[in-house]
Amino acid sequence: MPGHRPGCRVEWGEVMGYRLLALDIDGTLLDSQGRLSPRVERALQAARNGGMRVCLVTGRRPRFAWPVYAALQLEGLMVTLNGGVIVDPVTLETLRVVKLPREAVSELLHQWHEAGLSAFAYRDTATPPDIYFAVRPTWEPMARYIAEEGVNAFQVPCLVRSTDWSPLRLSVGDSEPRTLLAGELARPYIDGATMRTYHTRSYDATWYYEIYPLTSKADGVCALCERYGVDAAEVVAVGDQLNDVEMLEWAGLGVAMGNAPAEVKARARLVIGHHDEDGLAVFVESLLA
Repeated sequence: MPGHRPGCRVEWGEVMGYRLLALDIDGTLLDSQGRLSPRVERALQAARNGGMRVCLVTGRRPRFAWPVYAALQLEGLMVTLNGGVIVDPVTLETLRVVKLPREAVSELLHQWHEAGLSAFAYRDTATPPDIYFAVRPTWEPMARYIAEEGVNAFQVPCLVRSTDWSPLRLSVGDSEPRTLLAGELARPYIDGATMRTYHTRSYDATWYYEIYPLTSKADGVCALCERYGVDAAEVVAVGDQLNDVEMLEWAGLGVAMGNAPAEVKARARLVIGHHDEDGLAVFVESLLA
């Protein structure tokens, strides 16, 4: 936005007149233990009571974002899978679905399988399972993730031969060396015209190499704004990772969490508190004051 220089300071008195609050989940709404604090809940309810629309904008798949949506008692559409799927989890109305081209990712899935990497393919379906994998993970956080997902996760002999659908996302969650290997093996098959990749570290020390369709959270929030009749200048977007940057730069006010990497903070207009210190709640309370 004109005049919105990344990294510049914003006084609280300037942040008035916003109508939509676009929020990342992990590292923003939730603390490092994956918990939603009562103070954050109260602040967001106050924002909604004040007429602001609160929307989730996440890299999570719809089913994994649903518990947060339900806990906050939200209504309407949410943006998931980094802008690839926009859905109302109550009515199941879908505004947008973008998938990876099956033909283009089949060979890289074969390469991952041959290397013994535990890869996950995510399917567009309203009923379980929606996570498919062939090699059972040995990295403890990912083994726990599969166990917790229960019927949502389904093991098949081979992700290429045992499926016939185009995935919403592919990912390998493991140690840093294993995810770097995943990226090296995938590189020859990545089509920059249809795909984008991320290599990130989560708060449980798991590294992720992920492949998404060529879309972004900014695209998703833009589609929401068109639906709701909201201008970009009326949007506050808050996030903490590289997949949030385009959304932060697109919004009228882009806000980085205090726990965000330096390169994310440098691209935001405002940096607020840490997610383990109710940074989002403090910001929203000040926004409404």
